[in-house]
Amino acid sequence: MFKPQISQTIREHIQRFALADKPVLIRGRALEYYGIRQPDEHYDADYDFIVSQRDYETLKEAYPGHLRDIYGDQGVTVGQWEFWTSFCAFSYDELAGDAEDAGEYLVVSVPKMLMLKVLVMHQAPRRYADVLLIKAWILGNKYPDDGTSQAA
Repeated sequence: MFKPQISQTIREHIQRFALADKPVLIRGRALEYYGIRQPDEHYDADYDFIVSQRDYETLKEAYPGHLRDIYGDQGVTVGQWEFWTSFCAFSYDELAGDAEDAGEYLVVSVPKMLMLKVLVMHQAPRRYADVLLIKAWILGNKYPDDGTSQAA
């Protein structure tokens, strides 16, 4: 799970954006949340969220000079805070459905995080390494090391 100071940082900053719906945390910070990998400020300098369409519209009006579009995924970037309508065309509704509730925000589920990482793993060695970490985490939770498992 996140260290309390990081979780507090998210809570404090999310509140200033006055979102109507809980945003869904994705990417590196979501991996940290589940303890899949340790925080790495070199790679995880920002906080990536998927937001509802209505929240995107509000953010777009509030920060008109901070808009981004990556292959049709529309976003608003304010400093370290990135708010996207989708990731690889997977919408808020698709990612929020089974997300973990972390209070003021949601965290994408591990199975969906794995799917998203697989979709982009060709872009950088770090993303493929994340796929392997997620796989190990899933297997470690499915087959706890009790000396009897043969999981590979």
